[in-house]
Amino acid sequence: MEAPNDWKDDINQIVADTVESTWVYPKYVMLLCGLPGAGKGVFRGVLTAGFREAFERKRNADGTTPEVRVCGSEFNEAHANLLRGSGQKMMLNYRCIAADVVIIDEMHLTEANRQRIIAVVTSERARVGCEGAVYMVKLSCRDEAHALKLNKQSRRPLPTATVEVLFQQFAADSGTDVPAFTVGSFAQPE
Repeated sequence: MEAPNDWKDDINQIVADTVESTWVYPKYVMLLCGLPGAGKGVFRGVLTAGFREAFERKRNADGTTPEVRVCGSEFNEAHANLLRGSGQKMMLNYRCIAADVVIIDEMHLTEANRQRIIAVVTSERARVGCEGAVYMVKLSCRDEAHALKLNKQSRRPLPTATVEVLFQQFAADSGTDVPAFTVGSFAQPE
């Protein structure tokens, strides 16, 4: 599946603001947030390809290509026990050590989740001379009915009641704690 044309501008802007600008931080963490069916997986794939293409043109001083690491929904699901307290910090630290850009593709990270990630990337990594920046890409839905429709089209649909609650939380979350790009969902235009 290919990304819609209007996403190409968003992805080019994200890559331009990070890799192709002055690349002021040694690490970047991109948080992809959106409801089921919004297109996070497709967006992640195209964004990852965009970063890798930019890295090919802008290699490290030693000629190596910077690394992009993708963390899917297992970031919260499979590591649920680790994600409490220091386990989450340790896991994110390892991912930041292994890559220059970490893309976390998650249905919805709350502000509390983001604060823990921000602390690791901007504070703890800075103590070892490797500070980073965190950006959020929020894939929006027009309204609750559209969110429910997208969920039904999703590869792994959730119960309707769950999507209704998630939509309310997602709509109420301003996401002002990190720089954010708001992007229309994959099936936004009708």
